[in-house]
Amino acid sequence: MARLAEALQGPEDAKLGGVTKLVAALLKDGYQPIVFCRFVQTAEYVAKALRESRSIPKGTEVVAVTGQLAPAEREERVGKMAEFPRRVLVATDCLSEGINLQRDFNAVIHYDLLEPHAPRAEGRARRPLRPTESQRSRGDLLR
Repeated sequence: MARLAEALQGPEDAKLGGVTKLVAALLKDGYQPIVFCRFVQTAEYVAKALRESRSIPKGTEVVAVTGQLAPAEREERVGKMAEFPRRVLVATDCLSEGINLQRDFNAVIHYDLLEPHAPRAEGRARRPLRPTESQRSRGDLLR
């Protein structure tokens, strides 16, 4: 089973390729996306792939934040990302509540669109942003 899972990674991973293209397009359009993942390993895998992708503009800060970090460290990592004009946050639902993400991010992607996980994180996309900002939410492209 592990060998089969490993075979799905890398250039043959269509889902990862799709999210990479979507993130690159959002960055090009001036968005700062969040990619929600259901599992810690998935979040780390996606963040690493985005950091290494040639499609993602150089200088883009890509950070994974998962429940393996203490709450204070999560908040610190997210807060530091505001210093970067181009940023991508890859997170598990540990950030679906409790930290103000709307200030620094304005697009939401669900890498693992599974019920009941998605509605909780999707609520992030529906919270109001500042009046001058727009927001986008995508999950259907990754099914």
